[in-house]
Formats: sequence, C-alpha cells, structure tokens
Amino acid sequence: MTFDTAISSLKEGEFVMIYDSDGRESEVDLCVAAQFITPEHVARMRQHAGGLLCLAISNGLAKKLDLEYMHNILANSNDL
Repeated sequence: MTFDTAISSLKEGEFVMIYDSDGRESEVDLCVAAQFITPEHVARMRQHAGGLLCLAISNGLAKKLDLEYMHNILANSNDL
C-alpha cells in the first residue's frame, strides 16, 4: 500500500496497518481516523490488535480533562 492509498483509506474510515520499524517495537499498529470510530471498530481493535486503544488529542484538551501522560502514570504505579 502506498502512502497516498493509506491516506485515502483513512479518509474513508477504513483501517490502515502501520509497521513502526525493526529497531523500535517491530510491531504493526491498526489505525483508523477517530471521526469514523464505531463500536464495531473498537471490537475489532480489541479482538485483533492487542487491545490497547490510543487517541491523539491536543495538549489543551488533555489539560482540560486533567489527563496525565501514560509514561507518568506507569512510572508512578507499582501495579501496572
């Protein structure tokens, strides 16, 4: 799949698989544009993509929601 095809697919609400790199985690992420998310998308990601769902949001929205960085949460938890 070319970059342009991937962008077109995302604009149509379709999943795109993105490989991060051999030197990093050597994994594939299943991505879809947030505005198209349905319960079926979530179920598919939970069942077939490891179960961790991530959403990119602005720093302003994160502050408004009082969200911490995941790195900080993990660093300060003995249970995770």
